[in-house]
Amino acid sequence: DDQLKIRGFRIELGEVEHHLNQCEGVDSAVVMAAGEVGEQQLVGYIKADVDKADYDWVSQVRAQLSTRIPSHMLPSVLIPITDWPLTPNGKLQRSALPSIDGRQLSREYIAPETDTEKALVAIWATLLKLQPEHISVTANFFE
Repeated sequence: DDQLKIRGFRIELGEVEHHLNQCEGVDSAVVMAAGEVGEQQLVGYIKADVDKADYDWVSQVRAQLSTRIPSHMLPSVLIPITDWPLTPNGKLQRSALPSIDGRQLSREYIAPETDTEKALVAIWATLLKLQPEHISVTANFFE
């Protein structure tokens, strides 16, 4: 069953994948739930139809997707993939997909400098269960 309940909403992973696949420049997409039960979030893996998997392209895909589905169905993170990891049988090996970390939360890493920035990064790291050195001061908490 590919139906999940996240933040009180029932979400069909296949529906989110379908809409991701309809976005311009997306060759294929997979959506999975990450995290522990009760704290799960959606993670979208997208493969570009040409070699343009950079931050701007991912932002464009996110913007397109946000016009197609409600905000509660949007993946928290979109991770560009160059090639899908496959099992010897040719099926997608979901366990080999990269896990999320704070590096997907911002365009570039900028280390915290002030005491306030360091305190906020520490709080985010605790709440999001990420390594503090992966959270940039330019990261968006809600993404």
